[in-house]
Amino acid sequence: MYTIHAAGSQNSRDDSQSGEHASRASSNPNRINQTHDPILRRLPREIASLIFNFAIIPNIWTTEKHSQLSRRKIMAPLYLGAVCKAWRELAWATLRLWTSVYAYVAVRDDFTGLSTINESKLDIFRQWISRTGQLPLSVQLCGTAPYYESDDATEYEENEMKILYQQNVENNFGPFIDILNNHSDRLRDLALVCPISLLPRFTGNSRGTPLLRCLFLTPSGLNYYPPDKVLFSIAARQPQPQVISINHLWLISVDIDWSNLTDLLAKSFSVQECLKVLKHAPRLKHCDFRYVDRDPTDHTLHPPVQHTTIEFLSVGSVNDDRIALIFDKLTLPALSSLAITLESQWTTIPCDDLASFLERSSCILKSFYIDHGRYNIAELIPLLRNLPSVEEFVLHSQPHKGQDHRSFFSQLVHTSPILDDDDIGSATTPPKYAILLICHTRGSRDSLGPHTRSLWASSRTKPAALCFQNS
Repeated sequence: MYTIHAAGSQNSRDDSQSGEHASRASSNPNRINQTHDPILRRLPREIASLIFNFAIIPNIWTTEKHSQLSRRKIMAPLYLGAVCKAWRELAWATLRLWTSVYAYVAVRDDFTGLSTINESKLDIFRQWISRTGQLPLSVQLCGTAPYYESDDATEYEENEMKILYQQNVENNFGPFIDILNNHSDRLRDLALVCPISLLPRFTGNSRGTPLLRCLFLTPSGLNYYPPDKVLFSIAARQPQPQVISINHLWLISVDIDWSNLTDLLAKSFSVQECLKVLKHAPRLKHCDFRYVDRDPTDHTLHPPVQHTTIEFLSVGSVNDDRIALIFDKLTLPALSSLAITLESQWTTIPCDDLASFLERSSCILKSFYIDHGRYNIAELIPLLRNLPSVEEFVLHSQPHKGQDHRSFFSQLVHTSPILDDDDIGSATTPPKYAILLICHTRGSRDSLGPHTRSLWASSRTKPAALCFQNS
């Protein structure tokens, strides 16, 4: 009896210890949750939700180039939900946390159907948007679909390859665009970086895109010239975005209402298209034309354009003639900042055309930037002397034969006395500079020479800040 009793007592103690272990094990998640969440549990749910909103993807619409975002930024809501149960419930309930949506689609060239990885991404894409309720969406859909031409392929084989390529693109990108079409009435910001053949597939739903504020269109894998026809169009009604970025597309390719536009970045527009879009966008304030191409038609056929709201203008081209063609037709009385980018170091800055444009505009220019290209001291110095309101001047140029930074800088020192505020705007007084930045790509920091530096240091006509920069 004793032995049986002892065994029963031992079993009882074992059962008791097992129960204690199970109890401790079951309480571990609660203790872990409490350890991970010592602060938010003490805050009202609304305040905690506002704190979570700081994890939202940064505003991708303020950057010019939309490269693939880091995994940490893309998956921020999921990372928050992985901390503990309380955080997960809060993250899932914070609808605004999910309103920034990013999807990257990679197309395989050896498989025409929807790939397994893209199928998984599509499911996440759909679920992600479903968690936003009816809030406005900011969506960035990016991807690549490289097309490789073969020099050895016959015309028939080449056509077959193009057909398979298009099927591949449609099968992998198409379902993502179809989801966007279903939610087009909630799109506030939209960036499409996809093959050009897919742009017509985005047509929106019956309500159109009434909330669309920012629109970025960039064809990826572009290996042919864009067709001269409408590629992006919303069936219900024309969108009225405020911010637009268009890369390597004709102006006619994008069917929108330009009347509400305030910010524009356009790459590879022709001179004619640059002038036309300025005419169609009366509220435009910030305008950036890059890689301006020559028109297929005579630019003289386009009438002069006077725009009264543009404050910032940047024009870039490999040819100074194209820049001159634009400025010959423009009058911008509200302009305060001007940037000229010559994509080739062998191109000369069109100083005479700029001088005529600025005189005709009668604007109070505060900032003047010149990037790359050659300059003629005899033309650039008089141009700057006729800009008494300029406070910041930036010249980024490589030294070339026949142009001397030292000589230019020395002459600028002697012709730039400090002015009183009453003198600003006077055409007879030379400019003062709050910042003068001379950038060059070769040589040391002292390539301008100690003599020029001593002249500047001893002169009463020095700016508030002087910067030298090697690039």
